[in-house]
Amino acid sequence: MRTGRVMNKQSSPNLVTYDLVGFGGQIQVRALPEPSFMEETTSFERHSDLKNGDYVGVIGFPGKNSMGEPSVIPKLIVNLSLLSS
Repeated sequence: MRTGRVMNKQSSPNLVTYDLVGFGGQIQVRALPEPSFMEETTSFERHSDLKNGDYVGVIGFPGKNSMGEPSVIPKLIVNLSLLSS
């Protein structure tokens, strides 16, 4: 599990990306529009509530972005900011 703060969120028709900064450094999270097998909502509906500055926990698979840098393909994203309020 990776945890950190969303520093930059970008959306396109095919992809939502987050720059996540935490104790271990920075990593990009790349969310695809496919629904999770555990949820009926699409990832875009699930990600619409996340914004810059939110603390999140991400469980997923390692991947690479278009520039070959490490990234995470999320299986589950939890908005930890909501849990603390």
